[in-house]
Amino acid sequence: MVELKNWHIERKAVSVEDVFYAFGTVYGHKSPRCPDGTHIHTTRIMSIEDKGDFLEVCTRNTVYTLQKQEISSNFGAEGGYFLWDFRKCFTGFLGEKAEELLTELAEIAAEKLRKLIEQAPPLENGMFYLMLSAGAGFYYDDAFYKDKNGKIKKEEMQVHVGMFQDSVLLFGCGVRYFPYKQNGIEFYYSMDEMFSEIVEDSDERVFGYIHNSGSVPLTVKMVWGKTVEIKPNETIPYCRAELEKYPDAKLASQADLYSPEEDFTAPNTPFLQ
Repeated sequence: MVELKNWHIERKAVSVEDVFYAFGTVYGHKSPRCPDGTHIHTTRIMSIEDKGDFLEVCTRNTVYTLQKQEISSNFGAEGGYFLWDFRKCFTGFLGEKAEELLTELAEIAAEKLRKLIEQAPPLENGMFYLMLSAGAGFYYDDAFYKDKNGKIKKEEMQVHVGMFQDSVLLFGCGVRYFPYKQNGIEFYYSMDEMFSEIVEDSDERVFGYIHNSGSVPLTVKMVWGKTVEIKPNETIPYCRAELEKYPDAKLASQADLYSPEEDFTAPNTPFLQ
């Protein structure tokens, strides 16, 4: 059985028709390129069947099992994956049963998000919580933040395709970073820059937290140049004064940045049939 965890579905317009793909962390795939725990996206979805606790998603050569409980917490959330993509996909394959399925999945995803928020450190207004994983596309696993009114919101992530370098933009909290090939990222715009002119103690202020939700260490370079390693399941504060206490780490060279010529959807994501 080939299973996708932390999955979602995206649409791509091809000519005059919509084509849908499943994304997630794969387990049980026969391809040697994708050992268990690899983040992938499939080829075109050919059919979907609701089997009760799971969806059976078929591509040209593979049958995937998508447990409903394994749907991404981004589903249906404000700033999360496009609900429209799911609705159009499920309506096309499941007809009238689509809306009932969407409601069921939204409830599951909302509960997952609630648990993530409970497990995160307490956030003050304006703070963020960013989850990174080497097994996720562009290392982005999940994120949320507390707005100026004290409301927790899902982060809205977008990949910016640059002329020389792609980057990840988080619109809610203002964090932006470049992904590197060797399990690392470099922040190039962040909350400390936005607030430095109006917050006198910006070096001491905690603007948020970065959590490694993956199974291998990640190297993270801050805007001011400090580079640290985040171990699996470790959370570090986004705070200049605190991070200066951490041991220095080494990030890959500039030549190892992802480029627009590489896989746009997710540089770490094999494309499987």
